[in-house]
Amino acid sequence: MNRSAFIERIFSSPEGFDLAIIGGGANGAGIALDAASRGLSVVLLERGDFGCGTSSRSSKLIHGGVRYLALGQLGLVREALAERTLLLENASAIVKPQPFLIPAYGRLELLKFGAGLKFYDWLPGAARVRTSRSLDSAQASSLAPGLVTDGMVGAACYYDAQFDDARLLISILKRAAKLGAIVVNYLEVTELSKDQRGKVRGVVAVDEMSGNTVEVAARCVINATGAQGDDIRRLDNHRSPSRGMPSQGAHIVVHRRFLGGDHAVVLPHTPDGRIMFAIPWAEHLLLGTTDTPLTEVSRSPVPFESEIAMILKVAGRFLDPAPSSTDILSSFAGVRPLVATPGAGSTAKLSREHAIDISTSGLVSVSGGKWTTYRLVAEQCVDEAVRSARLAAGRSASHALDIARADGEVAGRFSAYGAEQRDLEKLIAGRPELDEPLHPDLPYCGAHFVWAAKAEMALTVYDALAYRTRAMFINARAGSAIARRVAELMATKLGHDRSWIESQTNAVHIYSHSSSRNVRLTLRACARSLNCHRVFSSFATTPFASSMNTPSATAARV
Repeated sequence: MNRSAFIERIFSSPEGFDLAIIGGGANGAGIALDAASRGLSVVLLERGDFGCGTSSRSSKLIHGGVRYLALGQLGLVREALAERTLLLENASAIVKPQPFLIPAYGRLELLKFGAGLKFYDWLPGAARVRTSRSLDSAQASSLAPGLVTDGMVGAACYYDAQFDDARLLISILKRAAKLGAIVVNYLEVTELSKDQRGKVRGVVAVDEMSGNTVEVAARCVINATGAQGDDIRRLDNHRSPSRGMPSQGAHIVVHRRFLGGDHAVVLPHTPDGRIMFAIPWAEHLLLGTTDTPLTEVSRSPVPFESEIAMILKVAGRFLDPAPSSTDILSSFAGVRPLVATPGAGSTAKLSREHAIDISTSGLVSVSGGKWTTYRLVAEQCVDEAVRSARLAAGRSASHALDIARADGEVAGRFSAYGAEQRDLEKLIAGRPELDEPLHPDLPYCGAHFVWAAKAEMALTVYDALAYRTRAMFINARAGSAIARRVAELMATKLGHDRSWIESQTNAVHIYSHSSSRNVRLTLRACARSLNCHRVFSSFATTPFASSMNTPSATAARV
């Protein structure tokens, strides 16, 4: 992907495009891929970096949603399980089967879990990953060392899938680009263009890198901005009511020593009546998530003190030793754009089902959904856009597209890059120094970051550390420690000078050592020095910042 070439293609296409998509997260990327696969001309505009919002803050699971069974949302579960099957095939380099344990501390509870999971096995039919089974406490303890066994009578074991959300997003965007889609980051839509009849016929955007205004004509505009969707609706109609009922989900990352083995663990009986997970992830342990109703949506959400406390409290009941606040290596929060349902009462009871609506001016907006069902959401959204704008397009073929299928001949640290893993190996063959790990606590070498700048449109060091790799999400201290080296590697590839290296390094370090409130002010000044006055917004969605202001819980645990 080449940003300059994409921008040039926009300027050289005065006749416009079939679709202009606002938002470069899971839904937006999926829509771009689905539409491009049907032969439609497509441009996607993202105001920050790709995936800098909720799409990068998931629980890293591709799953049917076992808790939705208890809510009676069988259709949603069945849909999600069917999409899980497709992702395990079409993105097998990134989406992998993941075993789970649900510990039971009573015989009746064990029977209940077992019965529910047998139904979970039955829903996808032959497409199940593996059949669930019941374990005694000794078997559970051997599979998940560190799990509290006092009072445990056994556990239920079942299978879902885990994935790298950043790698899947970039792979979807690259596949869309190969099919002709234009995808551009740091291009913020500020206005919707309308014809004399009041119909939306394009967008006006500001290029955050140059400050230039870009006008894009389109037969149909799709609002796929997730939790920020109401902002775009109000560009269309300033009286547009709120469409969603937002909820925040927080996670923390701790050392892998708190839970051994390869099995993730479901932590039932949370204070709000939900479940949490303890998931082996990138050689660390991911704990979460919460479901906190929000009265307003922040562009830079951070975990609340109460969310951190809840996660630690729940984890402490199931893990021995129990992690504490001083063990947190990283924390992050994302806003779920849930679709409001009359009488739902709380966001914990809201479905993750999506909604697609079309305004009187023709703006198509998609709300809700989750990573597992992004492809289905995209297919339905493009169907609606085609009907609404009377576009000439074939049927969706996204269910059969190769996104990142595993190459059986090549494995290891570049396996999540699919067919491109050979390109990274060639890069190292030509520059052996790029093979060296940059930090002992991170699974990344120099080649990861050179490739991010060369082929994946990473424009800042934070882009590469957070949204091409997961360094800042995995371990904030380690990510900060390698910032200068990453800046040097990217500067060489992007043609930047020493001042860029210093500014980028300082921006990451500032975020690692300051409270989130002060950091945003400093990053504004840093971004202005880079002639990029709004780039700070991508940094402001820090994965390790917290709303806590005590010395032990500032923006970084470093």
